[in-house]
Amino acid sequence: MSAAATTDLRTFVAVELPAEVKRAIAGEQARVQAALAGQGIASTLRWSPVDNIHLTLRFLGDTTPAQQRGLIDGLAAAARAWPPFALSSGRLGCFPNCRAPRVVWQGVAGDVEALAAIQAEVERLVQGVGFAAEERAFSPHLTLARARREVSRPALQETGRALAALAADSPSPAVSFGVDHVVYFHSDLRAGGSVYAPLAVLPFGV
Repeated sequence: MSAAATTDLRTFVAVELPAEVKRAIAGEQARVQAALAGQGIASTLRWSPVDNIHLTLRFLGDTTPAQQRGLIDGLAAAARAWPPFALSSGRLGCFPNCRAPRVVWQGVAGDVEALAAIQAEVERLVQGVGFAAEERAFSPHLTLARARREVSRPALQETGRALAALAADSPSPAVSFGVDHVVYFHSDLRAGGSVYAPLAVLPFGV
């Protein structure tokens, strides 16, 4: 477990993905890209770097050093009581929906009740160090791509129809993985995109 920083940082709490899941996600991205390219609409989406994909439990944004220390201590104590569990990658989907997709994601299946319980505890800890309650309900997902800002609405709608058809006709292959820790990350915004670095790794049952 690492120490908190001495300056304000953009932070979030997430489940790390093992290498085999990231390889499967890269394959899923390639599969979707190929399907969209076949219809001439692959350029409507901006694809997430696979190494940056994770299962976010709570994004915090700007976090003071005191909040970082409090959250690390709280997460470490809570994680000692959390047993390991198993998840798997799930179906393809879109936010807010596939009629006008702004985010393309792969869902999560498996022991989602255990995941939800841990996320609820993370939310309680986050509020305990001074953050407002999250307004949106927890919806576990892995972000594969985001719509480009300059894309027209008709092009986005066409992309959504293609994604919905792909999800219905050719479901995403499921890859199982175990979860035995969470990570408290620093998100560093750079010109080339966000770079994530762990502030603390919180193992379960330790």
